[in-house]
Amino acid sequence: MSNLEKGASYYLLRSYSVLVDVGVVAILAVLMSIAMQMEGLTSKGEDYLVLVLYVVLLGLTFIQSGSMIVDLTAKDKLSKRIELFAASGMPVKEIIQKYSVQIFRLSSVIPFLVFMSCYYFNDWTMGFERIVGVYISILAVSFFEILALNIAVLDVKRIKLFKNVLFFGNFALIYFISMSAERITELLRGKSLAIEIVIIVFNVFLCVILAAFDILKLHRISNESVIRREGQWV
Repeated sequence: MSNLEKGASYYLLRSYSVLVDVGVVAILAVLMSIAMQMEGLTSKGEDYLVLVLYVVLLGLTFIQSGSMIVDLTAKDKLSKRIELFAASGMPVKEIIQKYSVQIFRLSSVIPFLVFMSCYYFNDWTMGFERIVGVYISILAVSFFEILALNIAVLDVKRIKLFKNVLFFGNFALIYFISMSAERITELLRGKSLAIEIVIIVFNVFLCVILAAFDILKLHRISNESVIRREGQWV
């Protein structure tokens, strides 16, 4: 692990706002883990549980990573620290990539524990390789999404608005998809489509789009362009 990665981890693990958000996510994770073992949810079928688990894991990762991106990358931009790195000759592309790796590592811990809890305590009839395939596809989407947001935040002028959109947008996403989960599973069941296969294919599609965005934007990023960009905490 490079000094930049160690510094990013050290900062994030001591950031008050990040710790508060992680605390909220941890409470949600415990509640969701308990709820997914209750008869009210398990009686709706395995397809329903898989879809809810997918939404919960992705949502918890996005909530944490959004907070970390704002607290690390965005605040480095506001404090001119990224500009200082860029002026010293350190490639901004390398900074963004290393930040993204550390944010991905830290934001994946709680979702992993939720996944293991749900897998261990629920009696799944679905094949182990399919459940793991869903989880791996979630990890892939999460990483490319984190990298995309880390790149995008460099262009954002209103950082506080960006943070609020990410935070409340993720909660809204979890809520609306969870509320529609039963209808979605019924629709897929009626078309004889396996929910786990649909999720994996959808995630692969998202990964291709996000990866293309990441590659294109990283190719265009230069130290000079980053130095010229400014943001405000509004």
